[in-house]
Amino acid sequence: MARRPRQQRIEAYGQFRPTGVDDSAARRMQALAGLGETIAGVAEQFGRAKAEELAPAQAQEAVEQAITVDEEGQKVFGEVPTRKGFGSEVFNREAQIRYEKIKRQADLQYAVGVQNDTFDLVDRLQKENSADIETFTKLATEGYQGLSAKLTPEAKLKVDAFFKRTFTTASNSILKEQNKIRIANAKTESAKAGVVYENQQSILAAEGMLNDLAKSIQDEDLAAKEAGEDVINLAEYYKTKEKRMSQLRLTVAVGEVRRGIINNEEIVDDVEKISKLDSFIKDLKKQTVLKVADPENPQKKIAVNEQERKTIISAIESEAKDYKDLISKLVAQNTLGQRIEQVANYQNI
Repeated sequence: MARRPRQQRIEAYGQFRPTGVDDSAARRMQALAGLGETIAGVAEQFGRAKAEELAPAQAQEAVEQAITVDEEGQKVFGEVPTRKGFGSEVFNREAQIRYEKIKRQADLQYAVGVQNDTFDLVDRLQKENSADIETFTKLATEGYQGLSAKLTPEAKLKVDAFFKRTFTTASNSILKEQNKIRIANAKTESAKAGVVYENQQSILAAEGMLNDLAKSIQDEDLAAKEAGEDVINLAEYYKTKEKRMSQLRLTVAVGEVRRGIINNEEIVDDVEKISKLDSFIKDLKKQTVLKVADPENPQKKIAVNEQERKTIISAIESEAKDYKDLISKLVAQNTLGQRIEQVANYQNI
């Protein structure tokens, strides 16, 4: 019987292999997609760069459009619109920087204008109220409040400082002028008061009203002290006062002679008055130390120097001579009258 041949295994070369898939198209699509992404990226970068390049000029234009001018010629700063998208960061930043720069410049220009107006205001008010600090202060303060009302807080601080300096300088000038006028007026009033005191004291001394005389002198001294050194120089005042006291002592002495002898109604006879005058002068000349009433202290007599002693004696002698001359004239007139009357009577016989 014949044998079947022995079967052998099919090796690897006999394995099943499916037909390969063609993926070239897919690879082309992927390549095209990558290329599209690259082109899109390049376009985006180009667009972004272009937008950023144009942003500053566009920002400047936007800022200029946001700024208008009102009827008074003042700039009005509106709101600058913001952007989103390509170039927005540059645009918004540039717009803000340019806007703030222009606004600062405008604020500065406005502040300078207000400062100039402030100077003109203070200068004009100083001239119009050169000696009236109250009116100047009121008008200057109110005027500046109106001028500075629209200043920014930062600008107002600077202009406020300028106003303060200008106002202080003008105020000092006005106060100086006002004080000068006050002193001049005070000196005029003081001079008038001095004349009144002098006349008053002369009358009181002549009338022998020594208590009132002393009071008047005290009042004048007090007024001189209260007037102040800028009105009355006290050293000069007391220097001239001593001359006035000397004159008052003379007036008191002559007044005593008038009241005691010349105008004494108890002495009727003129011849007796003349005799008493001669005796009084004779005794006066014998006094080597002459004491007279102190105008400032009625209870006190003070010794005068030799020059004043001679002046007093000479004044009393002159007073006695005037009285004698008057009596002589009266006697002559009476004698002439009697003669005329005698002639008239003779003619009537």
